[in-house]
Amino acid sequence: MNDLSLHGQFRSTDEFIGSVDKLMEIRRFVRRAGREFYCHRGMHYAQVTGEQTMQQAIQDMPLAKQRAWMQWITNTSLHWQSDRLHSADH
Repeated sequence: MNDLSLHGQFRSTDEFIGSVDKLMEIRRFVRRAGREFYCHRGMHYAQVTGEQTMQQAIQDMPLAKQRAWMQWITNTSLHWQSDRLHSADH
């Protein structure tokens, strides 16, 4: 998942939060399979609606979900740039 995946396409924070729920579910599935779902280091700066960045949009989430989401996308061990699996030209 990279920062270009989010480009202001959500019409509301509720729509974005629904997407977060799906991504967290996918992450749980991937982790149960013994793998990791990597994200881009700059995800938390992405524009999620026309007016809001991710950091602004997540303020509408329950605190526990907000913390789980931000811990995942800001945890340096989960950034695909840090643990590149393919050469840069692929």
